[in-house]
Amino acid sequence: MSFVIGVSVAPEALTTVANALRGIGDRMVAEGVAADQVTAAVIAPGGDDVSVQVAARLRDQAAGYRRVSGRAAVNFAEFVASLSGSAAAYSTTETDNATRTG
Repeated sequence: MSFVIGVSVAPEALTTVANALRGIGDRMVAEGVAADQVTAAVIAPGGDDVSVQVAARLRDQAAGYRRVSGRAAVNFAEFVASLSGSAAAYSTTETDNATRTG
């Protein structure tokens, strides 16, 4: 037995969401850069081995964060681009359907 479920998509809503997500992504990247600059610049508060090792560990963590956040930013941008493309495709289809059906 199969069921057909009606799906309604509002292209304008998809475009609005994609634009909002793009802004969120831009802010996430900017905040990540700011956090990275602070963490990557950590210097040892003292000359003892523990202070030096802790500072080195924080710098290593900053490098790891840069790698992960860079990949996340690329994935997020691809998602937003896909959403924008879907909105454009739906809009074109809706226009074509309206033209053909009068």
